[in-house]
Amino acid sequence: MNITISKTSAMRAIIIFAAIALLVWAGNLALSTGYPARWFAAPTPIPEGQPAMQALTAMYSADPAAERSAWEDVVCQGMTVKGCSVFRAMYAPAIWTASTQKNEAVATMLQVADTLEDGSQIWKVSVALTTAPTELYIQVTADPTSGQWLLDRVLFTQEAAKYAK
Repeated sequence: MNITISKTSAMRAIIIFAAIALLVWAGNLALSTGYPARWFAAPTPIPEGQPAMQALTAMYSADPAAERSAWEDVVCQGMTVKGCSVFRAMYAPAIWTASTQKNEAVATMLQVADTLEDGSQIWKVSVALTTAPTELYIQVTADPTSGQWLLDRVLFTQEAAKYAK
């Protein structure tokens, strides 16, 4: 008993097998990177009243006539412990020194730019002082006890370039 397979039938079988293997691989890759979840996820609500936004507003509303430590305390109320430490060490001296008059900043949430693997998020925000608004990117972390978003840090320009479009 001889079984005869033509060249075209063999090539067709190989192409179909390769196509199925490629589809399985692409589907596995898509699932592992979370693409279907991103396509069908509900939009993230914009949390204007969150402590992170209040901390950002206070950060850029420095009053040089007031006490610096009181201003730092107000900012840190809406920050993570780690974020507060970084703020006091790196940001506070520069912002305080640059403040020549009392600023009344207005911070506005624009969008959630990314959700990181650790559950923290990158938010695109707008901060308006006396001049035109400036767009910034901040990293926020959900407080495990209250569920509210706390400011972790303001991203550096180089880091923010990843999210700017």
